[in-house]
Amino acid sequence: MINNITIMGRLTADPELVKLEASEYCRFSIATARPKKKDAETAETDFFSCISWNSTANIIAKYFSKGDMIVIGGHLRNNVYKKNGEKRVFTEILVREIHFTGTKKSEEQELPAVTEYTEENPPF
Repeated sequence: MINNITIMGRLTADPELVKLEASEYCRFSIATARPKKKDAETAETDFFSCISWNSTANIIAKYFSKGDMIVIGGHLRNNVYKKNGEKRVFTEILVREIHFTGTKKSEEQELPAVTEYTEENPPF
């Protein structure tokens, strides 16, 4: 059976590293935009809960913050719990790998104007 997921999105809050006796973990959420529908004014956004452990958690907590773009790979995991005697299921992404993508949100700048080349202004 296959249970793989790869998502690219922006962190919705600063990730926080939690240290346990023998390991550490980091929980965070990623927002991804769906393609905009023809008649819609804006695109819809999906939010995914994520958890990473040990070295992956350390890297995320150290190098990423709210608004930063990230690509994660891992698998989906269902956590079952009871609340007021009712069974509930919480789905999250167990992050196994991360990829850096471009600049941090805080470092993004407006792109410079594109230079138009003409016979009077050639590119060489």
